[in-house]
This record gives sequence, C-alpha cells and structure tokens, in this order.
Amino acid sequence: MASSHLDQPRHDKRLLQRAWFLSRTVIAVTLYILSWIIKTPFDTSPLLSHFTAPPLLRWDVFHFSQIAVKGYVYEHDFAFFPGTPAVMRLAAEFGLGLGRLLELTTRYDVNEKDVILGGSIAAFVFCDWTSDMYE
Repeated sequence: MASSHLDQPRHDKRLLQRAWFLSRTVIAVTLYILSWIIKTPFDTSPLLSHFTAPPLLRWDVFHFSQIAVKGYVYEHDFAFFPGTPAVMRLAAEFGLGLGRLLELTTRYDVNEKDVILGGSIAAFVFCDWTSDMYE
C-alpha cells in the first residue's frame, strides 16, 4: 500500500508528459492544416524564402536559419543572439550525420532546410517545461 502512494508522483509526471506531447502534436497538426487552408498569410516572409517554405514559418526563422548556415553576414544579423542558430545548426549536423550513417544521404553541407528542420525538432524535443513546473 505504501509503494503505490510513493509511485503516484511518478505516475502523475508520466501522465503530464504524455498530455504535453499529445497537446503539442495536436496544436502543431492543427496549425499546419489551418495554414494551408487559410491562403492569405498575415506574414509574407515565407514567400521571400529561397525554397518553398511552409506557411507556418515566420520572419525570425529565416534570420536564424541564415545565421546558422552562413554565419553573421549582414549588419541586421547581429540583432540575434547566437544560441538559437547554434542549436539549429547542431541539430541539422546531427541529422545529416545520422542520414549519412543510415545511408539516406551522401551530403555533407548543411542547407537552410536542414537547419529549419533541425531547429523544429530541437524545439519540440527540448522545450518541455511542464515537468519542471510540476516539481
């Protein structure tokens, strides 16, 4: 009987993590679907991208991705701290290395799509503050 009482916080935390994952997944899928249904974007920055960008991306993503790929090239790039572009670049390098290891790609150079995908995955994986707030 005492062990079930001690396991309750662990069970609650697991339940909270599952709810966090499910809620983020539902929100992401809903936003993605709605962004394709609503054709008039309130932010036209995806239209200015070098590639076909999903309409969910906003202006800061393009600045971060450009910094992650090419470094601080333009004066306005210095308005952004290096942490986010560095995490995006590291996640992209890891993903590209994993892709080469699994023989899915032979590329070695990271491009803008790679760092945007890497940043998205890193944000999804590392931004779980709900369990920290629970404790």
